[in-house]
Amino acid sequence: MRRAWIAVIAVAALALPGLALADGEAGTPSSTKNASKVCKALRAQMGVELFRQTYGTNHNHRNAHGKCVSKHRHAVKQLIIQAIAECKAQLAATQSRKDKGEDNSAKRALRECVRQKLAAGLTERREAFETAAKSCDTERTADPAAFRAKYGSNENHRNAFGKCVVKTVRENQAAEAKLVRF
Repeated sequence: MRRAWIAVIAVAALALPGLALADGEAGTPSSTKNASKVCKALRAQMGVELFRQTYGTNHNHRNAHGKCVSKHRHAVKQLIIQAIAECKAQLAATQSRKDKGEDNSAKRALRECVRQKLAAGLTERREAFETAAKSCDTERTADPAAFRAKYGSNENHRNAFGKCVVKTVRENQAAEAKLVRF
């Protein structure tokens, strides 16, 4: 089930350019509307039936839109949390605690750092998923039946594309991690 949600997030991440985070933070009504717009665009791109099969969890898969919005918002929240933690650590290392008069400038610096890291994280994520999606699309085009058999895990193998994208992204990340270690 967890892998299925990762596939869902992978597909949703392809639509991240439409997300406008400048209007609000995750959890606010503004970000809910943005996630909803992203999921509507994703539904139009995928087709209603595939969208429902990918995201829906109840007997008729009619809760797909809500599940998509929830998963998309969760992924963005995780990126925000990571950006805040990295920026706090970075600012703590560069800023002395003795000068308390610059509290506002420290807050501004933290906000700007988080915005930059979040934008970079979203861009990196989108590019990784776009590259993986192109690779999977090429493989799917070459032999659709073999592609579904190789990656599909549900009864009709309609989740094959999402599974392929997630697998490809993970493999690429693992390869990059190995290169960084050396």
